Amino acid sequence: MGIGSRILEFRRTRGITQADLAVRIGMSHGALVNYEKEKRDPPASMLASICDIYSVNPDWLLLGNGTMERQDIHEHLDSALKATKTFLAKYRRDRDPE
Repeated sequence: MGIGSRILEFRRTRGITQADLAVRIGMSHGALVNYEKEKRDPPASMLASICDIYSVNPDWLLLGNGTMERQDIHEHLDSALKATKTFLAKYRRDRDPE
C-alpha cells in the first residue's frame, strides 16, 4: 500500500470527501485524485497539512508504520514514564522508581 492508498484510507475512515479535503489542505480536487490513485507523488507540504490538521501519524502516512491516529504528547510521555518506572523497578532495586 502506497501513500496515495493511505490518504484514501484516512479520508474514508474519517468520512471526508475528496472535495472537502482538497479545499481544507489548499489543493485542487484533480490533484488529490491523482495522488490517491498514485499517479503522482504528493508534495511534502500536502502530507504535512494532513498530519497537522487531522492529527494523522506521519510515520503511518509515509511508511505505513503504526496506527493512523497520531498520539498526543501526553500519551508519549505517559508511555515513556511507565517504561522508565518498569526499568528502574527491575534493575535499580536500591531506588524507588517514583
